[in-house]
Amino acid sequence: MTIKQFEYKPLAHFSYAILSDNKIALVDPERDPAQYYAFAEKHNAQIVAVFETHPHADFISSHLQIHKE
Repeated sequence: MTIKQFEYKPLAHFSYAILSDNKIALVDPERDPAQYYAFAEKHNAQIVAVFETHPHADFISSHLQIHKE
């Protein structure tokens, strides 16, 4: 299992990708999912889950976009 932390400095926001067996779960993804897609491609993995740990009043999550794509 690999856990990758992503930082969005303008909002001091952290999100995470948990990689195991070519599957990725994202935790609190930021609005632009490009970095998560790049991480998945680099590891030949598929994003299969998104977890939101709490309501985010300071930014918009990309969870719906990831689900659709």
